[in-house]
Amino acid sequence: RPDVWWNPIDGTKVGWHIEGDYLYSLNRLDATVWWNSHTGQGDEFLSPKSEKVYDRYAPVNYTFTYTSYISRRLPKLTATVHSRFLDGLWYHKAGLTHEVNDNNYLYINFTAMWRPNARSLDYLTEPGNWSSNSLQPNNSLNAQWQHTYNSFQGAGNIIFSLRTPALAGNNNPFNYSYLQMEAKHYWQISDIFLRSRVFGRWGMGNNIPAESALYLAGGSPEDQMENKYTRSKAFIPYQWQGTSLYDVNHYQATGGLGLRGYAGYYAPDSRNGEVLTGYKGRSGAAINIEADFDGLISLHPKLTRNWLHVDLYGFADAGIMELSRYTGSNIYALSPTAMMSDIRIDAGLGAAFNINKLPFYGPKMRPITLRIDFPLFINRTPYNHPSYTALRYVVGINRAF
Repeated sequence: RPDVWWNPIDGTKVGWHIEGDYLYSLNRLDATVWWNSHTGQGDEFLSPKSEKVYDRYAPVNYTFTYTSYISRRLPKLTATVHSRFLDGLWYHKAGLTHEVNDNNYLYINFTAMWRPNARSLDYLTEPGNWSSNSLQPNNSLNAQWQHTYNSFQGAGNIIFSLRTPALAGNNNPFNYSYLQMEAKHYWQISDIFLRSRVFGRWGMGNNIPAESALYLAGGSPEDQMENKYTRSKAFIPYQWQGTSLYDVNHYQATGGLGLRGYAGYYAPDSRNGEVLTGYKGRSGAAINIEADFDGLISLHPKLTRNWLHVDLYGFADAGIMELSRYTGSNIYALSPTAMMSDIRIDAGLGAAFNINKLPFYGPKMRPITLRIDFPLFINRTPYNHPSYTALRYVVGINRAF
């Protein structure tokens, strides 16, 4: 089938998508190739007359994924190879998945990523939070165990992850490693649906790739590369991008510690007379809770009931981050310390708009969730707005967790 997308750097991306498999299990192929037409390209990304049209940005992008069982004797062991050059990022992954049983999966993979030149940073909403390049790739060996379970009136999953650098090269290689745990639980109490998340990461190393660090408010740049709506600056207003020393902002990506009330904020703390930052780092922990109460409200307009469902909820987040210091005026280049931040808390109300189908949706197109959260309370206020309670808002794509 044809595939069309857009961002302001490449303009309209016109491509062709192919997918297939044998009996839904063998030789699964998923691939797309795009030509970047530059039609609808943003003015600031146009090539000057002194340059050729594709001197700055590549004319062709692609993504390719192949998955299959290893052999008939090992039907629960699958291998996956993935490669892509998309929106300025080279990304390659190869790994194995073992289905131990219906509730337990083991994953191991080698991942390599880098951006080839300075122009490839133009795609990012926050270019300062990307470190890897062709001379200093972000290569890692990753392992993961995922356990799912059912309990009385609920269900959940626990994921343990391990990352260590691998084949890092000799040009100031990254040495970031971590152990991570994420546990989510969902249960129903009468007409209220409760969601909870407990997260913790213990990181090691001093040379940390910024795109893989842990972020206080939301997902890392590496996480955001896996979502076509967030991998480039196409759909996020310019004024919502970046990190501020003085105030919170209005865009929050899924992931990280998930403290949505501190989106886009530098989160400074003082230790021994020195101002340190907690907006990103190598280690941290958080608890996130949401209570959906749209079941208490019977509101299903005929105009939208077949394609839109709205979840209304209250939420609270709390977390701590290992503090980092910076030198000079570069607020993005951080070095970790052994000190933890103060506990930061937010709480408020939110709404998730689940768009299930539209007239132009094809059979393979996934539903999309647009979210707006109102962190009405935060316990560590920014310089520009020192009130603990205020009408703040953040927007995002997909639920916070």
